[in-house]
Order: sequence, then C-alpha cells, then structure tokens
Amino acid sequence: MAFMTNWLKVLDDQDPPIRSKAFALELGAGWEWTLHGRFGAQVWGTQHAAALADLQLSDQTIQNVMGNFWSLGAGIVIR
Repeated sequence: MAFMTNWLKVLDDQDPPIRSKAFALELGAGWEWTLHGRFGAQVWGTQHAAALADLQLSDQTIQNVMGNFWSLGAGIVIR
C-alpha cells in the first residue's frame, strides 16, 4: 500500500498534497540448478501489477489508473 503524489505541479516550497492511494502486487516463480560443486544457474519470472486508483491532474481526473509489467531473468549462483 502506498500514497502517490503528483510531483509535476510543485511551484513553491510546500509539500504537494497526496493525490491518490496505490496497491501493488508482485507474483513470481523461479528455478535453480546445481551445475558443478558451488556453482549453479537460475531462471525467474515475475508479474508486477499496481492499481493507482484515480490520478488527479490540474484540470481533470483520470479514472482507474493501472500499471502492469513482466520481468524475466537468469543468474549465476555461487554458494
């Protein structure tokens, strides 16, 4: 859970007001293999989703803003 602030409209030294609330979720899975002694390899994938609710701009409100992206990766494991 987070509080989002619109940092684009900061004209003075005051803190900008909180514009909306956000909720984020990350789901992931991966696998690791032992290759030789202390070395190994791994692969992983995750999905990141964030619901930012309504985004208040200076002249309008954008309804139900949502962010969504995937990450895939691989790595070398040294134990």
